[in-house]
Amino acid sequence: MGDFTKSRLTINIMGIDYQVITDDDPKRVHMIADFVDTLIRETKKTSPYMTNLSATVLSALNLSEELYRIKDDFEELKEKESEYQMLLSYKDKLTDAMEELEDNETKNKIMKSKMERLEVENNELNELIEEYKDKFNTLRTEYELSKRTVAELQNKLLENQLELVKARKNLLDFND
Repeated sequence: MGDFTKSRLTINIMGIDYQVITDDDPKRVHMIADFVDTLIRETKKTSPYMTNLSATVLSALNLSEELYRIKDDFEELKEKESEYQMLLSYKDKLTDAMEELEDNETKNKIMKSKMERLEVENNELNELIEEYKDKFNTLRTEYELSKRTVAELQNKLLENQLELVKARKNLLDFND
């Protein structure tokens, strides 16, 4: 209803004046009365020998049928609106899931990039390890050779010391 105070209106339907009290907009009330008058007159046109009362009852039945159809449609729309709200909720959840998926894909790309960098570093480190292994093996071989050389030199030194001791003894024996 509108923001109107109650008022008394005179409406005319099928040539008869009716007094109505309403708080609705007077223009709206007259528009509805004109609609009802037109509806009854059109119903009466289909059967001119019909009484005004019969035309009014038939019009009321037609209006009631339309009202019930509209109510059914309204209920169906309410159900669809409920489904629509549920679908909107799913849409929001899907949108959130899509955003999360995009974030995860971005994180995944970053992680792949880091992993590729780490693989490159790992390969470089493995190559460096191989170089150090080669150097270590070379140094071990050199160490073993040096160790043998030192052992041989120690043996020669010992032999030379023995010969020196013999030579001193011979020299002392010769001087005495």
